[in-house]
Amino acid sequence: MVKKGKLRLKIPRLRRKSDDKALDKARDFIRGENQTGETSPDRITNETVAKHREAVLSGARRFIYPLKASKHRIAIISSSIIAIVLVVFMVLSWYLLYQRQSIGEFAYRISQVIPFPVARVDGQFVRYEEYLFELRQNVHYLINQENVDFATPEGRSQLEGLKQQSIEKVVDSVIIRQLADEKGITVTDHEVEEQINLIRSSGGIGDSSQTLEDTLEDFYGWDLGDLKRVIKAQVLKQKLVPIFDPVAKVQAQEVLDDIKNGENFARAAKAHSEDEFTKDNGGEFGYIFRSNTDIPPQIVEKAFSLGENEVADDLVETLFGWHIVKNLKYRSDNEALIAHILIRFEDASSFINNRKDMLDISRYIST
Repeated sequence: MVKKGKLRLKIPRLRRKSDDKALDKARDFIRGENQTGETSPDRITNETVAKHREAVLSGARRFIYPLKASKHRIAIISSSIIAIVLVVFMVLSWYLLYQRQSIGEFAYRISQVIPFPVARVDGQFVRYEEYLFELRQNVHYLINQENVDFATPEGRSQLEGLKQQSIEKVVDSVIIRQLADEKGITVTDHEVEEQINLIRSSGGIGDSSQTLEDTLEDFYGWDLGDLKRVIKAQVLKQKLVPIFDPVAKVQAQEVLDDIKNGENFARAAKAHSEDEFTKDNGGEFGYIFRSNTDIPPQIVEKAFSLGENEVADDLVETLFGWHIVKNLKYRSDNEALIAHILIRFEDASSFINNRKDMLDISRYIST
């Protein structure tokens, strides 16, 4: 028997396309793929890490490349500024040294840093610094010791003369160094120190109450290094002169031998000494102190090493020539009556000038 009621039919439910799409997306997500078959960015793999890193770097390059370009521009600008400054400095230096011929402190410092030439001697340049060193010491002395005013017409004329003397002296110094090199002559630091010790033992330069360093500054504007420089040049010349004038030593030795054999010292001085200030007085300097600075320190040291009425057994060499030294009498331990006989060297300028005639010399400033 059939029950009464509503008739219900089982009709299969139709799926919508939207449901299919949702299922497809779900499957793709599970497999790690998107709809185009590519790996989903939401899934972390080696490939996604590499892509992410490249994306970050590509963004950074937009900032790095402009920075590199800025650094390059800064380097170019900096180099240009430095080049301009150097050009300006060189032009200014050239103007001060060669046009104005300034002898001031700034010009001197420039010449110490940059080896500008003041002359050329047979292919060898003479540094401008050597010229200013020689000139400035003379100017310093005349201003501070002689009260010379170089702003006056007489002072300007005197300055021009000093400039001429200074450039010729530095040219001569180069020639002396060349000759010394040819003869193998050198000056050691020990020899320089010996000369400084002689100067110290005689009281320094000038007023003996001052220290050597103070006196150097007051008289010449020097320090101790400058003194060593000057002494080295003097000793080099002193060593060179006897080579070009060997006759002077022979003559002096003959006079000394005669005195040792009984010749009267005073008569020998009148007959042979070339010191016009002492020869007619038997060679006597008069009484001098150990601190005397008017007489070469080599003579003073030798004299005070002798006993009374004693003549030195060996010759004493100075820049002037060969000396025969005698201590006549002591007044005290620090004061004695001293005499000498001088046989002069031939003037060094003679063989220097002979050398000059053989050389090609150019001077770069007019004096």
